[in-house]
Amino acid sequence: CAYEAYLAQEEGKTILIAHSSHFPQILAALRWIVLAAFVGAALGLASTLRGVGGPYGGAVLALSLMAFSLVIQDETFRRLMHLVGQMLCWIEVTHRAGWVFKAEEEGGASLSMDYVLHVCYWLNISFAFCFMEVDRIQARSTVLEAKELQHGYRGSIEYATCSQETDETSIRKEIADQVDRVDHAIHVLLTAGMSTPLLRDIARMVSIEHAAFSEVTAAVFLLGPVAIAGFAVVLFQHGVMASEPAYRATLVGISLLSRLILVLLLCRSHWDEQRYILKIMSKLLAMYFWLYMIVVVFALILRDLNMNSAALLWLLVGDICSVSILSFAIPGVRGLANLPLGLKVLRLFFSRGSNAVDAISVCVRCEPNMSIESDADSDGSGD
Repeated sequence: CAYEAYLAQEEGKTILIAHSSHFPQILAALRWIVLAAFVGAALGLASTLRGVGGPYGGAVLALSLMAFSLVIQDETFRRLMHLVGQMLCWIEVTHRAGWVFKAEEEGGASLSMDYVLHVCYWLNISFAFCFMEVDRIQARSTVLEAKELQHGYRGSIEYATCSQETDETSIRKEIADQVDRVDHAIHVLLTAGMSTPLLRDIARMVSIEHAAFSEVTAAVFLLGPVAIAGFAVVLFQHGVMASEPAYRATLVGISLLSRLILVLLLCRSHWDEQRYILKIMSKLLAMYFWLYMIVVVFALILRDLNMNSAALLWLLVGDICSVSILSFAIPGVRGLANLPLGLKVLRLFFSRGSNAVDAISVCVRCEPNMSIESDADSDGSGD
């Protein structure tokens, strides 16, 4: 293992932890998700028959659970939130009195189109909770695999042994004075779940714990329901007419363009940069969820919320979130780290759960920013 880490370090390659298939764990978790969906559907039908429930309570609670799950670390709470969120989604699907997408009194979408919008929206949210459960299982598996790999590891390859004495001698001779760099590469692998040249560069200045976790939920949700909800209501409630205000077309155009750029960035980026972009999407999406819900709750208290305003606000929040993500994603990790306060922002993006509190406390301190140097640069400066 030490020799493989040495070769990867010297050649600037990526080191991954080998793992078995997650399919059995994912299948078991999805059984519980399906059970929660059945319970939610039954509760929704029962509530419809009894004529109880309102249009916004379940929606606000479901989005709150999703926002919390995007940033917390605790396994039990995350699983509970996913099950409750799935149940709420299917309550909304089957509860006719709980429709969020309602046709306006004058004009607007027909009742059948209203129903299609409502069901499609909550099915997208339901799938997002399924992806969140898959993210949770993959993250847990990576942690367990790192602990298994760490078994017997004493913190440095100096203590490593080999069954063949001749092999051990030749390996130690080849590694020579590169022990510290190999130790660092292995430390990054065990801490982040993946060791790449980029992660090895920034690990000395930024906490990269669990940085390799692929959090795909935010990407799926931002590129799916967040966009679909705003598009659908703007198009079907008002139609595409020349007399409509220009800002509606502008919001839709920004939404489409920003999401297209995000997809291209994700497709063209290396693994570590992809993880970085996905973590940005998770943090900012959770933050804008809370912003949107605070505004909606105040509007409900003031009794000044209609479908048009809620849809346009939703589309605006999605656009702000997408543009904000692009502003951090385009420079990349190294570009952001070399900006003023860049390392502090990186700490926030790579943090999760209780680590986020530590990252926030670091951000409020006045510390000089450091620029990132690659291993090759540092070697050259030392010669």
